[in-house]
Amino acid sequence: MTYLLTLKDNKKKLFFLQLMKQLDFIEDIKEINLTANQLKFINDFEESTTYMKQSEQGKKEFKTAQQLIDEL
Repeated sequence: MTYLLTLKDNKKKLFFLQLMKQLDFIEDIKEINLTANQLKFINDFEESTTYMKQSEQGKKEFKTAQQLIDEL
């Protein structure tokens, strides 16, 4: 599995990285810098998947194609 973490505090970054290196089930640690567009895409995608899960649980309803057309 792959996870993407955002560390808010640069002072604690070194501590976190040292901690992760001590765990035998962590395979690889990479630091990547994302552009604003990449971060927006990730956030929008996460929001969409959350909405879909809520829809599957009956908590949200999708608009019909006709409702979308009417909005135009």
